[in-house]
Amino acid sequence: MPAALPPLDHNFCLAPARRALTPALRLTGRSGITLDLATTEPGLQIFDAAPINTGALATLHNRPYTAHCALAIEPQAWPDAPHNPRFPDIALYPDDPYAQTSTFRFSAA
Repeated sequence: MPAALPPLDHNFCLAPARRALTPALRLTGRSGITLDLATTEPGLQIFDAAPINTGALATLHNRPYTAHCALAIEPQAWPDAPHNPRFPDIALYPDDPYAQTSTFRFSAA
């Protein structure tokens, strides 16, 4: 039996501030399907659902969800930025426009 994977719930700091749309992530599965993500956000949160265990609870697919059953990919600002002046500023003010762009593109080999 393979060793258990350690949980992954981490913010990757990509840039010191919001920027032009920039490639941030490429994942290729065993099937050959590739996900390319580009974002204007300075951070990327990755969560692998390691703590999830639905046990006998009925789910959408009528089977249990267990550790590492999903992957959340969240372009965002750096966590706890309001309390860390060295982090990119995330303050939003009433008259300042805010926009974020993230693209998720899938392709097959």
